[in-house]
Amino acid sequence: MALGAFNYRKVAMLREITPRLFLIGAINFGFDNGWWGTLIALPQFIDRFGVYNEKTGTYSLPSSWQSAGSGTGNAGMAIGCIIASPLISRIGRKNTVLVILTIALIGMTLQNAIPSYWGIMVGRMINAISMGLEANNIPIFMSELSPPAIRGSLVNFYQWWQIVGVIFSRIIVLRSNSMWPVSSHNQWAWRLVMVIQMVIPVLLLGIYWILPESPNWLLSKGRREDAKAALMYIRKDSATEAEVDQELNLIEASVAEQQEFHRATSYWDCFKGSNGRRTLIAAGVQFFEQLSGNAFASSYEIF
Repeated sequence: MALGAFNYRKVAMLREITPRLFLIGAINFGFDNGWWGTLIALPQFIDRFGVYNEKTGTYSLPSSWQSAGSGTGNAGMAIGCIIASPLISRIGRKNTVLVILTIALIGMTLQNAIPSYWGIMVGRMINAISMGLEANNIPIFMSELSPPAIRGSLVNFYQWWQIVGVIFSRIIVLRSNSMWPVSSHNQWAWRLVMVIQMVIPVLLLGIYWILPESPNWLLSKGRREDAKAALMYIRKDSATEAEVDQELNLIEASVAEQQEFHRATSYWDCFKGSNGRRTLIAAGVQFFEQLSGNAFASSYEIF
């Protein structure tokens, strides 16, 4: 039976288990990435952490502080991206989710516990490490759990929910600013979004225990029976055991091919011949996008 013969009418996107498991994770990434640029524009935040100017009688955040505020997040994500590949390969997709949530909660706790601007920066950088891991692990995990027929749609769905997370975080800052205006001198005008930020990883921590491990990773470690059990769990009520066996055989062949290519090549091959041109184009686009100041422009606010 060909893979295309699967009854994917049973696997409608909104009924598939994968988007329900990773919906909150996508919102979490967008939320973490969206609140800072709005928060530093709040007068209540500036009055609490800014530098007092005796001539004007007002507080302000020095531009170097603002740059550090945007830069620490990017630095943390870069660290997370660097360590992501060996970590994911060693402990698996599911256990990497647990590492992500642990790091995130440590960073968020420090943001709220240390009563200083630089304490918030330390917490943001630690949390951003989890975001770098998340940016690498979650899309892979989603694609490996998704049925092939709707895999592309689910990955796009993940990106869409990231934007929802950004919007959600900014709405919270806007509402907290309205509830506790400058005259109230109330810390909840700026702290509320950092507290609510912790709710999402706690929810994900509960979901973690029902997550199956990736069949692809299990097969790469020679755990075929565990891979079949995971795939049966994911495809419950949408595929027969025979169809699951067929999909498992295809995944096994794909994993074997990847391992063969991995042993026959090295990272140096990425810079040879036509692969070198591909690497230059792919890396160059990403490099110049960041060099353009996109990260700082996206967090720019008038205040």
